[in-house]
Amino acid sequence: MRSTTRLAAALTVVLLMTGCASVQMADSKAQDEVKQFATQPGLTNLYVCREKAILVGVGITSDVVLNGASIGFVKPNTFVQAWVEPGEHTIELKNDGIAGVYSPKITFETQGTDTKFLWVGVTGGGMGTYTIDHFETAQQGMDCVQGASYSVPR
Repeated sequence: MRSTTRLAAALTVVLLMTGCASVQMADSKAQDEVKQFATQPGLTNLYVCREKAILVGVGITSDVVLNGASIGFVKPNTFVQAWVEPGEHTIELKNDGIAGVYSPKITFETQGTDTKFLWVGVTGGGMGTYTIDHFETAQQGMDCVQGASYSVPR
């Protein structure tokens, strides 16, 4: 009886941490280009980077929705990129699987020719809440993007 209870608990944990959506990766040329952090006059180059995950949230794949439109999917150690006009914008993460009951959201302002980085991950050193937020510094955002793979819309 004890082994059945342990097995059920283990399966529950696995189900809570896994998802089923796939992520479309860019070819190496596109990935190298987007990692140049180029700017365009009057537009903000927006990056949403999902940090590496060790245990909690490792199986969650999120649809990154900018102002109501999908710009791609992120899983651990991936990022998406989009150009946005100046003004107020909202990003919502539409999560797959059992994590789909929670959709973190952030609203932010852009000013024009700029580069903006948003962080996706689990707070509390991996033991907290799956969320989206601003990186503490632009360099942290650049480092996340440089170390991650570029996910493109399907």
